[in-house]
Amino acid sequence: MSIDRAIQFNTTALALIGALFLGLGHRTPAMPLLLAGGAVAAAIVTDWKRWVLLNRLLANLVALVAVGRSMWGFMDLGSEEQLLAIANMLVWLQVVLLFQDKSDRVFWQLLVLSLLQVVVAAALNLGPEFGALLGPYIVLALTQLVLLCIHREVRREHPSAPRSAAKSPWTCLLAPPSVVPPGLAAGELKQALGGWTVARYVAILSVATILFAAVFFYATPRLNDTAWQGARGRAGGVSGVGSEVRLKESGRITLSNQVVMRAKLSRLSDRQAVPLVGEPYFTGATLTDYVTQGKSGRWVAPPRTVGGQRGKSSNNTASSTTTGALPPAPAPQTSTTLVRQDIVLEVGATPAYPAILPAQSLPNDTPNRLRYIRSLNRLERVASEVESIGRQYSYAFATPGIRNGRQLHAVPHPNLFATTSDADLSALIAFDAERFPKLAEIAARVIREQGASQGTQLERALALERHFRTPEVYQYSLDLDLSRNYDLDPIEDFVANHHTGYCEYFASALVMMLRSQGIPARMIIGYKGGELNTLGHYYVVQQRHAHAWVEAWIPPGEVVDWEIAGPSGGGVWYRLDPTPAARETITTAADDTLARRLAHAFDYVELLWRDYVLSLDKTRQENSFYDPLTAQATALPSWLEARTVHRWLRRWSAQLGIDVPQPARGGPRPFEGALGLLVAAMLLVAIGLIQAVLLARRQIGRWWTTRASSRRGTSQTPAFYLRLEKLLAHLPLRRQDGQTPRELAAAAENRLNASSEQRQAASIPAAIVAAYYRVRFGAARLDKTETAAIEHALERLAPAVRQAKSR
Repeated sequence: MSIDRAIQFNTTALALIGALFLGLGHRTPAMPLLLAGGAVAAAIVTDWKRWVLLNRLLANLVALVAVGRSMWGFMDLGSEEQLLAIANMLVWLQVVLLFQDKSDRVFWQLLVLSLLQVVVAAALNLGPEFGALLGPYIVLALTQLVLLCIHREVRREHPSAPRSAAKSPWTCLLAPPSVVPPGLAAGELKQALGGWTVARYVAILSVATILFAAVFFYATPRLNDTAWQGARGRAGGVSGVGSEVRLKESGRITLSNQVVMRAKLSRLSDRQAVPLVGEPYFTGATLTDYVTQGKSGRWVAPPRTVGGQRGKSSNNTASSTTTGALPPAPAPQTSTTLVRQDIVLEVGATPAYPAILPAQSLPNDTPNRLRYIRSLNRLERVASEVESIGRQYSYAFATPGIRNGRQLHAVPHPNLFATTSDADLSALIAFDAERFPKLAEIAARVIREQGASQGTQLERALALERHFRTPEVYQYSLDLDLSRNYDLDPIEDFVANHHTGYCEYFASALVMMLRSQGIPARMIIGYKGGELNTLGHYYVVQQRHAHAWVEAWIPPGEVVDWEIAGPSGGGVWYRLDPTPAARETITTAADDTLARRLAHAFDYVELLWRDYVLSLDKTRQENSFYDPLTAQATALPSWLEARTVHRWLRRWSAQLGIDVPQPARGGPRPFEGALGLLVAAMLLVAIGLIQAVLLARRQIGRWWTTRASSRRGTSQTPAFYLRLEKLLAHLPLRRQDGQTPRELAAAAENRLNASSEQRQAASIPAAIVAAYYRVRFGAARLDKTETAAIEHALERLAPAVRQAKSR
C-alpha cells in the first residue's frame, strides 16, 4: 500500500465516523447517509478507479451554492437549528472535496472539516455514544496527521511527475492531470511505513495529548454541566406532572415513555442500595384549591401571601404556615436512619423537582438554590432571577421517609404545634355541599357501613380509601369517551354515575369526600414507581409513571410513631392512594429479557457518563479527586494542591490584567475561561522552551565538534562515511589495506548492479564517497540540505544492501 493509498483510506474512514457523529444529533438520517455514501462512492470512483474528478472551479461553485443554501435564513433560526445548518454545510463541503483529485491541500482541508464536524456533534449530542466514537476518531485523526507529515517529507525528496488524467469523456467537468510525486520504491516505502513507524508516532502524539490534557484539567476549573450539556430554559412541552390539574372529560390519555428522572436510593451511612418493598412515591407538587369554572374545575397550588398565611414561601426550610415566630424545624435524623436519594432530572420534562419527602439537605451535594419548603411540601428552586440550566439537573437529599425498606405513610406537619384550628387546615376542609350532594351522601354512607362513624379521623380516612379500591365498583381507565352528564361537576359525575376515570379523578373524589367529613385533605401530584435498573440500582421514572394521590391531616396520637417520617407534635399528613390496583399493572416491569438487560446497561452507562464526565464541575472535581489524592499523598507539596494552583493562577491573571469573574455568593461557579487560556498559553510556552533547549543543544554539539576539528588542524573521518563502510560490510565488502574509498565504492557499485532490484541504489556509494573526499581532504562544510540528502541516500541504500545480502 502506498502512502497516497493509506491517506485516502484514512480519509474515507474519517468521513464515515463523521457521519456517525452527525447521526447522533441530526433529526433526519438524510445528511449522515449523504456523507457516508459520498465517502464510499468517492473512494471507488475518484481515488481508486479515477473515473470522476471534479474540476476545482466547478467544485468551488458547487461548494458556494451548498453553503448559501445551508446558511439561508441562518440568523432567524433557533440555536439548535443553527447547529444543524452548520452541520449540513460541513457535509456538503466534505462531499465536494471528496470527489476532487487529492492533493495535500485537499487532505488537510478534509481533516479540518472533520474536526469541525466533531465540535458540532458535541453541541448536538454529548451522550455516551459520543464518547465511544471519540476514541476511534482520535486514533484515526492522529494517524492521518502522521501520514500527512510523512507524505509532505516524501514530496520534498522526490521530483514531481504527471499522473494520468481521469478515465472519462467528461473532460469539461473534470480536473486536468495533477502533478504528484511518483510512487515510492519498495525499499523506500518499507523504510517510511514499515514496522511500527506510524504506530510509534501515533503513540507519541497520543501520550503528549493526554499529558497536555491532564495538566490543563488539573490546573483549570472545569466547565459546569450547563456549558457542557447546552443551556436550556424551563420552556418546552410538559406532559405528565404539571403545575395544576385540570380534569379531562373526553378523549384518551396517552402514556409517554419520555424519561423524567433517574433516582437512586442508598443508605446515607455507607451508600449501599436500599431495596424498596412496593413502589416509591416521588412528590412533585401539592394542590389544595379546587377552582370552579362553570360545571368544570381545576386544582391549583395554594396562593402565596405576605402575612405568613397559606403557601408562604421562604428560603428557610423551617418556614411556617402560621403567623408569628417560625416554629423549630424537626431535629435532623442520624445517618443510620436516613436514606440518601440521588436524582438526575431531565430538564423540561416536568416543572417540579420530584423527591421522596420530607427531605434534609446534604451540604456537599444539594444545590444551594434548591430548598425543601416544608409549608408547601415540595422542593423549590429559590432564585432571584430565572437561570438557564443544563439538559440535566442533579440534586441529592436525605429523607427519613424510608424505614426497613418501606416508604412511610405519614409526613410530620410543618408546624409542630399546629392544631385543627390552624388557618391552613381550616382552608383545606372547604367543601361546596350544593355542588357535590351525591358525593357527600356516598361518603357518609361508606363511613357508616364500615362502622367508622365513631372512629378516629384516620379510621374514617382509611374507610373512604377502601371504598375506591372495592373490586368491580370503580374502574381505572385512560379512555374518557364514555357517557357523561355535563350538567354535573366531573368529580360529582364520576362518583355518582360512571365510576370510570384515571388517577386524578380518584384523588379528586377522595379529597372532596374527606373534606365533606371535616377531614383536611389535599391532592399530591408526582410520580409513582419507575423501572428499576438492576445494574445501577436506580429507578428510571418516565412520564407514564405520573400519578396523583391524597394526603389527609391526622391529629396527634392517631398514627403510630414507626409510621411517621420524623418527630411530630402537631399532627401528620397521611398518604392515601385511592386508585385501584389496575394502575399498578400498567407500570410493572416486563420479564427480565436480554433486550431489557442491555437497555439497563446502556442507561447505566449514560448515567455514569453524565455524572462523572459532563457534570464533573470544579467542586465535584476537588471533592472526588483532588482532596482524596491530597489525603493519600501526605508528602505532596502544598504548592501542588489544586486550590493553591488556582489561587496562584488568579493572582497571575490579575497582574496581567485579565479579568476573572468571581461567583456570586451561593451561586453557580462560572467557567473561568481566562484562566483556561492562561494555562494553555503557559503549556505552549513550556513546550516551546523545551524545543528551544533541544535545538540549542544540537547546535552547540555541532559547533563544538567543528571547533574541535579545526583545533586539531585536520578533519576527522565524517560519521556518514563510517556508516557507509558499516553498511557495505554486510555485502560483505570491507576496505582492504591500500584500497581507497573510491575503489571500495566502485566494488559496491559492481555488486549492486548485478541485480536489477538494487541497480537504482548502485550509484549511492560513489556519491557519498565524493562528499567524504570534500570534507576529509577539502576541509569543506556540508550545509543542512546536503546533510539531509546524504542521510536520505543512506536510508535508501540500507534496504538494497539487505536484499543483496539475502540473495
